[in-house]
Amino acid sequence: NGTYGEFVAFLNGCDLVDGLLLCGFRRWVAKELGLKFETSLTYCSLILNHVFPNQNAEDVLKEYNLDYRKNHQLAIDTLVNFLVKFIDSKECLVKNE
Repeated sequence: NGTYGEFVAFLNGCDLVDGLLLCGFRRWVAKELGLKFETSLTYCSLILNHVFPNQNAEDVLKEYNLDYRKNHQLAIDTLVNFLVKFIDSKECLVKNE
C-alpha cells in the first residue's frame, strides 16, 4: 500500500546499483506514448500524465482526494506494466554460454 512516489524511489534506488535497469526507459516511455518530440519530463511524470490526462497528477495523488489509494495503485500498476514491457523489449544483457 505504498505511494507512487515511494515506488518510483525504490526503482531509482535499484537502478543506482548498475544503471542498467532504467537505461533508456524515459525515451522508450515517451515513444510508447506516441510523443514525436524530445521531452524533458521524467519517466514518472510521463506515466502520471498518461494515467491522469488533463488532470493535475499531484492533486489526484494527494491524501485529501477520495480516490487517493486507488489512484496511487493505478499509477503503480501502469508503471509496472510499462517497465515489464520495456524489459521484455530489451535484448538480454546476460548471454548464456
